[in-house]
Amino acid sequence: MVFLVTAACMIAAACACAMSYIAVNKRLEVGAAPSAQADGLGADASEPSGSSGRTGAVSPADSGRGPGFIVQLKRGFSVSPVPRWSVFAAAVLLTGVVCFCAQIFQWGGSGIDTIGFIKVAVTALIMMSAAVIDLFTKKIPSFLPILFLIAGTIMLAVEFIYMRESFLILLAGSLVGLVGGFLVLLLLSFITKGGLGMGDVKLVAAMGYLSGIAASFYSFFFATVLCLIVTLVLLISKRKKLKDELPFGPFLYLGYVLAIILGKF
Repeated sequence: MVFLVTAACMIAAACACAMSYIAVNKRLEVGAAPSAQADGLGADASEPSGSSGRTGAVSPADSGRGPGFIVQLKRGFSVSPVPRWSVFAAAVLLTGVVCFCAQIFQWGGSGIDTIGFIKVAVTALIMMSAAVIDLFTKKIPSFLPILFLIAGTIMLAVEFIYMRESFLILLAGSLVGLVGGFLVLLLLSFITKGGLGMGDVKLVAAMGYLSGIAASFYSFFFATVLCLIVTLVLLISKRKKLKDELPFGPFLYLGYVLAIILGKF
C-alpha cells in the first residue's frame, strides 16, 4: 500500500512537472520577446528586462529548447548548464521521497491519516512546482499561493464535516499559519530590503494556511540554513558575489522535504 500511494504521488508530480515546464517556457518566451523587439530597434541588449533579475535577451537555446539552461543574474553570475529533464526528474523523485517518508515516519505505514496525507501530498506538489519555476524564471507565479488557499479552504470544509469536534482548533491553526506567517515574513522582507521576495512570502504564508504554522516554520528554517550553506560555498569558490541573487523557491522545497524526512510536523 505504501509503495502504491508513493507511485501515485510520483505520477501526480510528473503531471505537475509537465505543467511547470509549460509555465517555464511561456515565461521565458515572454521575457525574451521585449528584448528581441528592442534589438530590432537598435537598443542595448544588456539593458535589464523587467524585474526578473536577469540581464540581456534569453536566447532560444537558453529558453529550454536546447539540452540545458543558463540563468543569468543581475551582475553576471551564471549557473552551469544542466539538462532540464534532470531537474524535473529530481523534483519527481523528491516528491516520491516526501510521500514515502510521510507514510513511514508519521503514520508508520499503516492507518494513514487520509486528510493529513492529502495535505502533505498537495503541499509537496505545489512546492515542487514553485521550486522548478523559480529556478528557471526567478519568479513564483501568483497562482501557486492561490492553489494553496483553495486547497486549504477545501480541506477545512472536509475537516468541518468529519472532524467537527476539533474544527475550531484546526481553523485557528490555519489562520495563524496564514496571517502570522505572512506578517513575520513580510517583516523579514522589509528588514532584508527585498532580499526575501514577495513571491516567497506569499507562498510560505499560503502553505501555512493548508499545512499549519509548524510546516511553514520548519520549511522556512531549513530552507534558510540550506541557502546559507550554498551561498557560503559559492562565495568561497568565487562563483558568486555577495550582491548576486539566488532563487529561494528550490530551497523552500528542499526545506519542506527535509522537515518531512525528520518528522518535524
